[in-house]
Amino acid sequence: MTGGPGRGDDDERASAMSALLLELTYTFFRNRAESDRITGELGQSSGRFGLLRSLVLDGPSTVAQIARSRPVARQGVQRMADELVTEELAEYLENPQHRRSKLLRATPRGEKIFREMAKRQRTHALVLGAGLPLRDVRKAARVLRTLRERLAERQG
Repeated sequence: MTGGPGRGDDDERASAMSALLLELTYTFFRNRAESDRITGELGQSSGRFGLLRSLVLDGPSTVAQIARSRPVARQGVQRMADELVTEELAEYLENPQHRRSKLLRATPRGEKIFREMAKRQRTHALVLGAGLPLRDVRKAARVLRTLRERLAERQG
């Protein structure tokens, strides 16, 4: 007896979820290292790729909005944003909603770099996904999305 009805199931679920989260962590770090290698060939990083992706796909945003959407420290996003502006991959615009908080937008050069990085990341994804059933990949993505949403709810 494990202490009442459902206790054994809870133990199994906790153990399975712990194993999943540990694998997710290991996979994240390995994938980030590979993404940094891929984007590094273009003089960028996976963080910059993510920032450019946000700007190209979502349009101009403030640094604070981008940081909240991740969630990461605003200062780190600010540093990357300033570097992208220095390299003319992004630019600051006046924000009609807020005088002091400027909007950040990808420049045409930034969009071009983003598209090249996205092409390389797509090739990376195809190599990793080779032989995996599409339904399993989609199901895994749904599970991870649900976990991300639950974490976001807990973090407020």
